[in-house]
Amino acid sequence: MRTGLGTERGLLIILLLLSANVLSAQSDSSADKSQISRLLTGLSDHSIKPTDVLDPSMDPKKRTSSLGYFEDPAYQLSLVPVGEIEITADGTASVLVKVLFKTESREVGGQSTVAFVKRNQVWYFANFSFLGFPTVIIAAIIVGALMAISYASAVLLLRRELLRQGKLDLVDRAKIFVPIFWPTLFSRTHRRSIGEISRLH
Repeated sequence: MRTGLGTERGLLIILLLLSANVLSAQSDSSADKSQISRLLTGLSDHSIKPTDVLDPSMDPKKRTSSLGYFEDPAYQLSLVPVGEIEITADGTASVLVKVLFKTESREVGGQSTVAFVKRNQVWYFANFSFLGFPTVIIAAIIVGALMAISYASAVLLLRRELLRQGKLDLVDRAKIFVPIFWPTLFSRTHRRSIGEISRLH
């Protein structure tokens, strides 16, 4: 009988210890997530300084580069989590957020993953790379801008030549905006120019 009671007491103690460990782990996780949420909010509303919440153990050159995003003190930033904060046992965490970042010289919008690192029981941003434009997007913007400039230049050139030759009728006014018609229009203006030169000679 005593053996049975001893066994039950032992099992009860083990269950209590396991329950305490689980509750402690949940409490720690909740505190970590709360601290990380405050980092996101504080950086957005300027209540914390970027220099104070960036990983203090980061390489000095990389740290300076990351802080360069905040050269404009009047930056506008919104970081809205769209996923759960994922915390790992090695002291790192991440969360997917919707980013809107504006300064005098740049604007970034979209979804990005924010990384965090824990140092001496305190959470910091691992970096600020989530504020940067991906290289692919930068290239696309440059190419798009060049294409827009080229298109506008071609339209203006055609319009000027056709006006000069008095051949910009209603149909041609529409055609100059459609690239598929450009070879024919350019060929017509070229032939007219050659004809004018021949008559002069």
